[in-house]
Amino acid sequence: MKAAIFGAGQGGNALINLISSDYEIVACFDNNPDKWGSIVSGLSVKPPDKLLDDNPEIIWTGSLNADAAIDIENQIRGLGFGGIIKHASDFKTKYDLRLAELRLIGDEIKKRRVAGAIAELGVYQGKFARELNQNFPDRKLYLFDTFEGFKPEDIAGERGLSKAKVGDFSNTSAADIINQMPFPGQVVIIKGRFPETIPDQEIQYALVSMDADLYEPTRQGLSYFYPRLSSGGVMLIHDYNSMQFPGVKKAVDEYLNEQKLFLIPLCDFHGTAMLIKA
Repeated sequence: MKAAIFGAGQGGNALINLISSDYEIVACFDNNPDKWGSIVSGLSVKPPDKLLDDNPEIIWTGSLNADAAIDIENQIRGLGFGGIIKHASDFKTKYDLRLAELRLIGDEIKKRRVAGAIAELGVYQGKFARELNQNFPDRKLYLFDTFEGFKPEDIAGERGLSKAKVGDFSNTSAADIINQMPFPGQVVIIKGRFPETIPDQEIQYALVSMDADLYEPTRQGLSYFYPRLSSGGVMLIHDYNSMQFPGVKKAVDEYLNEQKLFLIPLCDFHGTAMLIKA
């Protein structure tokens, strides 16, 4: 069956890898003229008025926002497409690939008795931190965040890599995080700009979630956490294949090249990658 993707952003790019090989993906479309002619996973991005040229039988919308997906569906119908329309947002609301990855990795860490605490750099409102706490109730969970959004020093370090602004993601607080934890007694909040908040005591880690979004804290996080991972320990690096935060990939690739390490890209919608300590 011939399929097309509408939306050349993060969701559309992820869909290209997730969709079954029973579908032949023949085209990718986007409303943004700046993307026309660019290549996404081997597909040339086309304007919407070319929608019917390749005769797709099904179109997947790549927006991860449900309301935006409906708007795009209406646009597609208005262009004369009468076939099947599916939405990445529907998949995302039903299935949490990142959480599934965490659960499976957690099972392996427990089975192999990998020693160490759990940590997250970049907590925001605590949704993933809650799952870390839930999956490892008998381990300390160290949560590193400014809880005030992006700092000026880290925005300066972006050097135009992203459109991030000072104060983005500031609608959070340490108290709100603690209040939603299933095992709050295991949680250690470390507030402030990383790496200025690195603890004085030496800590060994079994699992670290990196979700710092920006180049500089990601680079600093790798330099601190990876050497302190136990053998068999895992780093989950959110946004490695993100179009919104390309500084993450830049920082990670630099560190991998310097340390001669290799990672495994995962298939969730935000481009997570996994790094395992030998």
